[in-house]
Amino acid sequence: MVDIHDKKKRSAIMSAVRSKNNRSTELKILAELRRNRIFGWRRHLSLPGHPDFAWREQKVALFVDGCFWHGCKKCKKIPKSNVEFWVEKVRRNRVRDRRYTRALQRKGWKVIRVTECQIANSRGLEKAIVKIVKTLRLACIGSYAKRTAGRDYVYRVDEKVKKIQRRKKSKLKRR
Repeated sequence: MVDIHDKKKRSAIMSAVRSKNNRSTELKILAELRRNRIFGWRRHLSLPGHPDFAWREQKVALFVDGCFWHGCKKCKKIPKSNVEFWVEKVRRNRVRDRRYTRALQRKGWKVIRVTECQIANSRGLEKAIVKIVKTLRLACIGSYAKRTAGRDYVYRVDEKVKKIQRRKKSKLKRR
C-alpha cells in the first residue's frame, strides 16, 4: 500500500504520537483504576522502563503497551511499506521491554504488562483490573502481612476482587 503522505508529513504525524496519556491504553486503565477505587499508584516513576503505573509500597509496576510499538503477537500490526525497518524496530522494542522487566524483577518488583488489545473491550479491561488487584494482594501479603495496615489493605483488595466478580456475573445474567 502506498503512503498517502510525503515523507516529511509522515514524520510529523509519527512524531506526534506520545508515549504518555495515550487514550486507547494508559488513560483507559487510569479511568478503570479510579472507577474501581484502586489507589496508591504513581505514574511514570523514574524506574527502569518508566512504568505507566507503579505502586511503590507493594513494589508492583504496570506497563500498558500499545500493540503496534511493542509487537503484539495477536494483532501483528506491521506496515506494508519499509517492512524491514519496522520489524527491526519492534524487535528492539521487545528486547528493551524484556531488559527493563528483568531489571525491575532483580530489584524485587512484580511486573505486569498489559497490551492494547487485551483492554480493548470491557471484559478484557475487567480481567486486567483483576490481574492488577491480585498482584497487589500477593505483593501486600509478601511484605505487609505482619502489619495491621497491610492486613487492612489485603482486605480492601479482596473486597475489590469480589466486587468486580459480582459485577461480571450480573452482566452475564442480564444477557
